[in-house]
Amino acid sequence: MGVRSIFVILFLFWMLNLKAERALYVDDFENIVGNTTAENDLLSYAQLNEIETLLLYGLHVVHSNYDLTNSVTNIVLADFIKKAKNNYGILKVGATAENDDFFTNVIDVYNNTRSLASEKFDIYNLEFEYWISSATDPGGYYCTTYLTPGGYTCDENGAFQFFINVLQIMNALATNNTHAISTEAYVGWPTAVQASTISGNLDRLRLHAYVTDPVTSFNYAETRMIDFANGTPGLNVSIIFSSEPIFMQNWLENNSMLSAENIFINDWMANSISWINNINVEGFTYFAYSHMANVNLPTELNYFQGRAINNSVELNWGTASEINFDYFEVERKTSGNDFFRIGKINSEGNSVSLHSYQFVDRDPSPGNNYYRLKQMDKDASFVYSKIIEVLYAGGNTSIEIYPTIVKDRLNINFVKKIGQCNIYDSIGKKMNLRVIEKTNSRVVLDVSGLPKGVYIITYQLDEEMETSKFIKGINE
Repeated sequence: MGVRSIFVILFLFWMLNLKAERALYVDDFENIVGNTTAENDLLSYAQLNEIETLLLYGLHVVHSNYDLTNSVTNIVLADFIKKAKNNYGILKVGATAENDDFFTNVIDVYNNTRSLASEKFDIYNLEFEYWISSATDPGGYYCTTYLTPGGYTCDENGAFQFFINVLQIMNALATNNTHAISTEAYVGWPTAVQASTISGNLDRLRLHAYVTDPVTSFNYAETRMIDFANGTPGLNVSIIFSSEPIFMQNWLENNSMLSAENIFINDWMANSISWINNINVEGFTYFAYSHMANVNLPTELNYFQGRAINNSVELNWGTASEINFDYFEVERKTSGNDFFRIGKINSEGNSVSLHSYQFVDRDPSPGNNYYRLKQMDKDASFVYSKIIEVLYAGGNTSIEIYPTIVKDRLNINFVKKIGQCNIYDSIGKKMNLRVIEKTNSRVVLDVSGLPKGVYIITYQLDEEMETSKFIKGINE
């Protein structure tokens, strides 16, 4: 395998992993926790939209209602976090607050009252907007509430010192806790000097890109990203999109989150050659749940998968509900080309139950084919599905792999006789997997223990070494 092929594989690995890192700020949480219907609505929304991290606002109100420092009364929060992690695919839950006292005397104490990791916070998230002069100047909220009582000056310098002090205390709490906790902050408009200081005092940064159209999002964030890249190379950054009406709500009503993310990623890759390795854009964060839940989509797509079979590509998808929905347009693109329509599938009618659909692309292009669904509503509004990738070997396929995004069982069919077959992770480590079933033409492997990501299958065909790949998703 040549250098260029290795670069492409690693690039795809990076791209696919980045898409999986999606977080959501949850506002109005004090009116959600303890309400089973509201909790399940939130968690179902997160699961449907592949959100892995929840950042909870309003915990000071939750504390006044339930006393989060008491293991008896805080069970309502513990049960919510456990349900989110165990039943809805949430990997991390974060506590958001604006001062060190609340992290020290409430959030960290809460974590220490719970014995199960599934009930604990995994992230301490600071939101203190020190750059807003109306809050930091004399008479402002930050000035009267935190700066003057703490002996800080009521200006941006004093507020920034307070901000850094809170981060340092959060880091100490995280270090001393037996549970693995990462520290992070929401940041809007730091100076280059501030960016350097901030990046040395946290594990992750959530940087806002509050625009009305993601086409402008990278340009909006670029200077600040460069400042952070220069400050502490390798810093983890999540880009924040807002679905508020004055920002991206209208755009998101007609397009998908994945489309917004792809636009940002493509612009970043094209315009950051000199500093791209100095910063780790690990995903995207959405602000906030109450606004996101108001974004009306034509239909709720439950899954979308594809696989190469003989001389075609088979696409399968299902909907969780269809209200006033009209039809799907199936679109395909290959590398360097635009998407174009290859088919249309009509809706099965209004329903809140699962419907399954299938489309066969009988003329795929050799190599990587990218597919998406344009989901059309009866009022002519539409939204795009996520983009899936199917590798088609041009009718000369030596092996068939399905599903291409796998959770626990990987099927490999041997179309031709091949030599030794091995599986490697993104850094070249060989994977030893348990064989569930094996015949002369088929093998089924247990991949349930693999971390999510892209894996490479190498096999010998005649005198050439060929490769295929599959994606390990998140276990349900």
